[in-house]
Amino acid sequence: MNPLVSAASVIAAGLAVGLASIGPGVGQGTAAGQAVEGIARQPEAEGKIRDEELAYRLAVILPVRSPRETLFMRSCNNQGVVHTL
Repeated sequence: MNPLVSAASVIAAGLAVGLASIGPGVGQGTAAGQAVEGIARQPEAEGKIRDEELAYRLAVILPVRSPRETLFMRSCNNQGVVHTL
């Protein structure tokens, strides 16, 4: 493969990952800001708002495996291979 194409592919992949991470970061920041604002308006609802915010963050940040990864892990485990993803 042409070295220029390889270098451009690596740079493009890095930019894609970096730009793709901006949206979720902004979304989580907005959600956290709205939670703080809600607690400021209704301090008696702090526990419920905090629990909802924690549940949302856990749902967003927990890794989701694709079916392909799941099949790969099952095939490796059947062969006695230890790995981490």
